[in-house]
Amino acid sequence: MNNLSFIATADWHLWPFIWRNLSHLRGDSEASVVEVTARAIETQRPVICAGDIMDHGEEGAVARELKFLNQALVGVNFFYVVGNHEESGFAGGEKNPRWLEVIEANSNLNATHLGGTVTFIDGFAFGGLDYVRGSQAVFAQELETYRTALTAGGINKLDVLVLHQPIKELLGFDGAYQTTQQQLAGLAHLVIIGDIHVSRTWEHEGTTFLSPGSTVYNDWAEITFEASRSCPADLGYWEVRMDKDTAGRVAIDTTRVTTGNQRVFFDLSVLTPEAEVDAMKAFTAFGVEAFANNIPCPALARVRYHAEHTTFIAELQRLASSVGVELDLRPVHTNTAISAELETLRQADGANITDVVIARHVDGEKDKTLSKTISEILADETQRPDLILERVVAEIQAGGELQNAGG
Repeated sequence: MNNLSFIATADWHLWPFIWRNLSHLRGDSEASVVEVTARAIETQRPVICAGDIMDHGEEGAVARELKFLNQALVGVNFFYVVGNHEESGFAGGEKNPRWLEVIEANSNLNATHLGGTVTFIDGFAFGGLDYVRGSQAVFAQELETYRTALTAGGINKLDVLVLHQPIKELLGFDGAYQTTQQQLAGLAHLVIIGDIHVSRTWEHEGTTFLSPGSTVYNDWAEITFEASRSCPADLGYWEVRMDKDTAGRVAIDTTRVTTGNQRVFFDLSVLTPEAEVDAMKAFTAFGVEAFANNIPCPALARVRYHAEHTTFIAELQRLASSVGVELDLRPVHTNTAISAELETLRQADGANITDVVIARHVDGEKDKTLSKTISEILADETQRPDLILERVVAEIQAGGELQNAGG
């Protein structure tokens, strides 16, 4: 019996300013990676990363994170594929060298690129595909080329396939994904797939699929809330053990680990005068608890409010400053029909996709169209709230109002 234990992770998105709209917040992605690598060193397990290690692919961005990686990955046996964020850099009309080329040329990291190759780790065959930009047909062609190369090399089935592509089973609507579980099943005993920031494992036709999810939040739309408090449902990494017997049968055990170095998040809506007292009580309790937590990054609270609550907001800012809580203040327009309906959506279901809609600034003639769309969707009582939210976002995206907030 041969066995191997390793850490499966993805979507680190290393970048000092990972919060797109809050540039003063720093250190989130680095803090989460330190936790992953510390665990790897403690357990002497290799780390398998399914892409988007960097948030930016340009050489300058890579250089900024190289010093951090040289420290964080010391003593770590590191294997990876390239994600869409890392290969996205352009300069003067020419694509920059992929970030891995910069790393391999300028550091002493014990890093192995899995893309397009087969690497054996303690007798287990690991293969990988870098991110493939293009349609489903383009990816299918790349996959078949790789499959043919494996067969030519005498490998009928990998133990582990690592890739970074949007997969249908984590998205569900046509046009958003490039591969499916059916297309990948049978190629490996275990498929580790990055890109979609959802932490999940499932089985299909004898193949185990593992989406590690991201180690870091970078947008409110990714956070799941329960009673206004964040719950890290899709944040962390996985510890994997594989056992192979003499007949080549493989048993796989996976354990999800939630990263503890993340900020604590809080969500408040203060849209009526009556809500101010309860909101202040809730924030005070949250602030005191956040102050007592010893985490690298301060807690972050988002507050949606109407313009008439300026005195309350000033008091909230003083309290937040005293307990070291960061604020993201979001004024809500009071003169639009859409505000009330968006709030109805948010209260009906805490799904994080709601925040993509609520955070959007809508006014003027756009209000009429958007309000009509949401009214019609809300009138469909046959749908679950989460599906209603998906439909709202899909309608707005189709009209060009929103950009995709995915990985």
